[in-house]
Parts: sequence; structure tokens; C-alpha cells
Amino acid sequence: MRWGFVISGLLILSVEAFFDNVRGPLIPVFTQTLQIDYASASLFLVWGSFVSVALTLLLLPILSRYSLRRVSLSICGLGVVAALYSFLVHGFFSLILLAVLVGGAVATMGAICNVLVMEGTDMHHRSRSMCALHMMYGFGSLVAPLVVRFFLERQISWPWIFISILPVIAITALLLKRVLPAHKKEKVQVSLSMHLTALQWLVIATFSIYVSAEVMSSMWMVTYLVESQHFSVAQAAPYLSGFFLAMALSRGFCFLSLRPSLEGVILALSLVLALFFFMLGRLGHLWAFPLVGLLGPYFPLYLSRVSRNFPLEAHRLTIWILSSVQLTLACFHLFVGKLTDRLGVEVAYWLPPILLVAALLMLGIFLISEKNRLAAQA
Repeated sequence: MRWGFVISGLLILSVEAFFDNVRGPLIPVFTQTLQIDYASASLFLVWGSFVSVALTLLLLPILSRYSLRRVSLSICGLGVVAALYSFLVHGFFSLILLAVLVGGAVATMGAICNVLVMEGTDMHHRSRSMCALHMMYGFGSLVAPLVVRFFLERQISWPWIFISILPVIAITALLLKRVLPAHKKEKVQVSLSMHLTALQWLVIATFSIYVSAEVMSSMWMVTYLVESQHFSVAQAAPYLSGFFLAMALSRGFCFLSLRPSLEGVILALSLVLALFFFMLGRLGHLWAFPLVGLLGPYFPLYLSRVSRNFPLEAHRLTIWILSSVQLTLACFHLFVGKLTDRLGVEVAYWLPPILLVAALLMLGIFLISEKNRLAAQA
């Protein structure tokens, strides 16, 4: 175990989570302050996802050429630029440029933190380490809507929300500079090759559908509560915070007490519980929406399981997974934005449970294929 790598990954993901999850609660704010419709506001998420795909793929050759320290510090710099630029947003086109900067920061931070933790852990500790890493995503995401609420209730201009994360980025950068080696010995050898097996493509597709379900549930929750239940953004924000609290606590539980023999059960159960509570929320029991966050263990456990199944391709698969996820998210954000304008958010917000069912079916196919593959190797 190399704890400097792991702690650096944890801090970077907490910053990434904040950037990622201030975006959803700000969608209604953008429609009001910039006088644009939801289809146009959704492009803030769409363009962020498209840029994320390109930058995540660029990370492959960059990591092969430069040290993790240099790459990680540059990514922190991108976050600073994105936060400062928010003050220059006064219309649709400047909003799209902010989307590009924030999307780039989110994608590269999300990728590099996973690489850092994989580099810093052995196979024996990886599942729990990944749960700890993505527990930080839950806590960072929990803070984001609360910060939005704090600033909006005090009628403070929304760009200050982005500025509030700068001290954390500065602390993260100082730690990275201290714990990561400056020389190029720690370059990560990865390849952009698309020579993947059918099972690996299934893994990529499953991640894309699952993350789309998770992000559509969270990103559009505030909009659903504002438009359908007539909440204010400040009133709706705590529901989203509750979602991320449930996500963080469920991942923390796995970090503290995960038994490898129960990994498959927890993967399936997390999706079933998320689907159950989402349906309760849609039936009018709004208290259930935060409990959709119990899907939290799925991403880190599945990613860890994949890295164990394909140890030699782990870094390459991780980058392809994250790229595919961002491309899928761009399509679904665009779809939900247009559907919300045409038919209303009441209809559009049925997409998350549909995606959860699809992710559950694909997980089942993977677990059966994995079992058959291991039996054939025995």
C-alpha cells in the first residue's frame, strides 16, 4: 500500500464530486438568470460530457508521457481556471464555455483519482480502497447542494459557489506536490487499443447504463422537485444532499465490513433498493428520493471486481469505461432536456428507473459470464 497515492486520490475525487454535483441544482438557476429553456440549459451538462470523453481519452497518452504528479497538478489547475471563469458567464455561449471547463475538470479528476488508487493498492485491499475512494465522492456530492442552498438563500451570485472550492483545490495541490514523486518513474503504462473481449465490452456498457441511471436520478432531482412539486431550489437541495449522504454511508459500510463472498449480492441489492425507493418517490413519498443513494456501493465494487478479473487491462479498461460513461451521459442529458421542454419533467424523470432495470439485467449477464469463464479456466 502506498498511502500517499491513495490519500491524493481521495482528495481529488472530493473536489471532482463538488464540481460534478453543483451543476444539477444550478440548472433551474441558469434558466432563470440567463433566460434560457431547459433544453438549452441541459447543454451545460451535454457539452461537459462531450468534452469529458475527449479529455479522458487524451489522458491515456498523457499518462504514458508525463509523471502522475505533473498530470495531477495540471488537472487541479484546470479546476482553478473553471472556477474563476464562472464570473465571465453572462449568456448562453459563455455558459457553454464554462461547461467545457467544468466538464474537463470533472472528467480528468475522476479518471486520475481512480488511477492513483489503483497504483497505490494491491489486489487484496483494492475493493475496500475503492469503496473508500468513492465514499469521498458521496461526501463531496453531499456538500455541493448544501453550498448551493447556502449561497442562494443569501442571494449571493452563483459564481461564488464555484469559488468556494478553491481552498480545497489548493490544499490538494500542496499534498500532491509533497507525496507524489517528481520524476517520470511513476508514469502509467496504458494503451488506447480497442482490442477488447465481448465480456469487456459488456462491462463498459453496464457501467455506462448504471452511471446514467445514477446521474439522471441526482442531476435532475432538483429540477423535478422544482417543476413538479413546486419546491424552491433551496428547498429541493437537501433532498439531493440526502441522496449523496445515503451514497456515502452505504459505501462507507462496505469499506468497514465488506465480505468478498457477499460482493455479488451487494451489487444486485444496491440496484434493487435504488429502484424500490425511486418508485416510492414517484408515487408521492418524497422522503424516499434520498434513499435512492443506496445504490452507492455498485460503482466501486464493480470497478474493483473488473480490475481483479482483468488485471493486465485494468488501467485501459478504466479509461474506456469513463470515456464511454461520459458519451452516454451526454446523450441522456440532451434527451432529458428536450423531453422536459416537450412533455415536462414528470415524464422525463421516468428514465432513471428504466436505466436501473437495464443495469440490473446486464449485471446478471456479467455475473453468469464471469462464473462460466472462471469455471472454464479451472
